[in-house]
Amino acid sequence: MKLTNSLASSAMVALAIVTPAAAQTEPRGELYCATSATSASKDVVALAVGEFCAMHNGHVMNKYESIWNTMSVQDGGHVKLNIFYAGTATYGIASEACDTEFEAVLNGCNKDGGTTEGGNYLAQIGTVYYMMTVNPPAEQQTSGTYPA
Repeated sequence: MKLTNSLASSAMVALAIVTPAAAQTEPRGELYCATSATSASKDVVALAVGEFCAMHNGHVMNKYESIWNTMSVQDGGHVKLNIFYAGTATYGIASEACDTEFEAVLNGCNKDGGTTEGGNYLAQIGTVYYMMTVNPPAEQQTSGTYPA
């Protein structure tokens, strides 16, 4: 299951990189990436991002490593956060930088290079990809690492 989720996330990254124009099919708007039946506020999602980043602060990632968690948010929704590292050396997660990059995902969705595909949102900073899914289906509300 973890491998399947990681491969699905990696495939989403490849799709989002290759087809950014086609991926922007949802209405434009800064808050749209955080709206659904629940999770209508950037602040609600930002709290989950802060928790995720603090949880993984100091974790050192190797080439092609992915780490993800589905976080419950205060309004009853969920946000799935994923960091994927494709560099050649290692990458250490720093809480403050993690917060900043996921903020870029929130602020950039559907605008100026922000991409989305099926509710997934992506920011690429060099060889590190930050992905977010707001209110994923129940079967995709997982947490894990790849490789395990």
